[in-house]
Amino acid sequence: MKHPGWLEKLCPPCERLRRSRLPVARVRPRQLCRLLREGSEVTLLDVRHPLELLHDARVLPGARRVRPQDLAYGPLHFPLNTALVVYAGRGGEEASEFASRHLIRRGYRDVRVLEGGLPEWERAGLPLAPYDVREADRPGRSRAACRPGSGVFR
Repeated sequence: MKHPGWLEKLCPPCERLRRSRLPVARVRPRQLCRLLREGSEVTLLDVRHPLELLHDARVLPGARRVRPQDLAYGPLHFPLNTALVVYAGRGGEEASEFASRHLIRRGYRDVRVLEGGLPEWERAGLPLAPYDVREADRPGRSRAACRPGSGVFR
């Protein structure tokens, strides 16, 4: 995903962070599904641009929507020791890596990027849920993802 030129002028630290080579851990879709089935406490963060949600209003079950700008400067309502998995949509992994680097910069240590994002999750035949604004930010919903009987399996 190519960032617009105005980003450098608006937020020089963001541009430096985007270009940094800060290592970001990865998790494959089936690995993540297995972790969730085993009951691991993982918070899923959907960092897609709001316009991308208009095109495809499905999310990983239990995912919380976070605006990318909130990761840099906004309030985050989960403890620093929270295990986080960040994913984006069709734009590739660069947006997820960028978001993950912001989280690491803010002190989060267990941050991973979902390899291939939402498209790879879908290709693997794993469950998706409709995006529901009223339910999107309720804590603790990620544990239900990938569980038999959760109502989200096809």
